[in-house]
Amino acid sequence: VRSLITAKDESFGDEIGLLETAPGTILCLLRNRSQGGTFRLWSHDGGRTWTPREELREELGVLQRPFLTRLDENRIRVAGRDRQRRYVVAYLSDDNGRTFGDRHVLEDYQGEGAYTAGVLKDDGRVLLTWFSDYGTVKSKPDVKVAELTITEQPTALWIDLPDALPQGPSLFVYHGNAAAKSAEVRTRAFVRPADFTTVSPDHPPEKLPK
Repeated sequence: VRSLITAKDESFGDEIGLLETAPGTILCLLRNRSQGGTFRLWSHDGGRTWTPREELREELGVLQRPFLTRLDENRIRVAGRDRQRRYVVAYLSDDNGRTFGDRHVLEDYQGEGAYTAGVLKDDGRVLLTWFSDYGTVKSKPDVKVAELTITEQPTALWIDLPDALPQGPSLFVYHGNAAAKSAEVRTRAFVRPADFTTVSPDHPPEKLPK
């Protein structure tokens, strides 16, 4: 027994994400609702036995409905819901699930959001889906789709925007400007859809805007 659920009227169910990290080795991320934490368990015999729980509160907080996607031989992406701050979030592990970092906020929501899913595409990008009522009526969410690309040493950022930009949603770009102010631990740039510059990869601007 690794966790206990409650009667249906209390709605204290738990949620898990499972991923095989090596033949016979299974990683389990457990969101324990009654204890308010996220835990990691390992099985090294195909799920017949499991290690004791390890708490990951400092790494992942309370991550509701964790969903794991393998990116390559060593990297794993986990996404879910940060209910405390009402964010749809994703983390990256580059050591096969032993540690998680590189927190990214995909979107926020008012009353309902997250419950992410993801699949690795042939070109190496990850197709992410979730739902969120950001920009809509509270608790009446829309399904959202995005693609995640990981680069080892990025020197520039290229964003392929649609011809007709929606009015309302904004674009958040995380970057390494230590002097930038942010509500998150990470720094970020903020660009609204109406305020962007289009350039060609073959003819980049001489000086990128701050």
